[in-house]
Amino acid sequence: MINLLLGEFSFINFRKDEFEELQIQIDNLSLKNQILSALNFYLKSQPWFLQSLTRFYNGKIPEIIC
Repeated sequence: MINLLLGEFSFINFRKDEFEELQIQIDNLSLKNQILSALNFYLKSQPWFLQSLTRFYNGKIPEIIC
């Protein structure tokens, strides 16, 4: 299960069987930037994940807000 924090209290969940559970909860601004950088790299390196996001939002890639 991959949980993305979108906005202050919203979560989007995705399941991919071959990956372990990953939960991202962001409290600190510096940590937010590090996690967003890592997430950006992850999205580029895992096309299935970006495709899941795109399908979930009816073809529109969501903006990640922190």
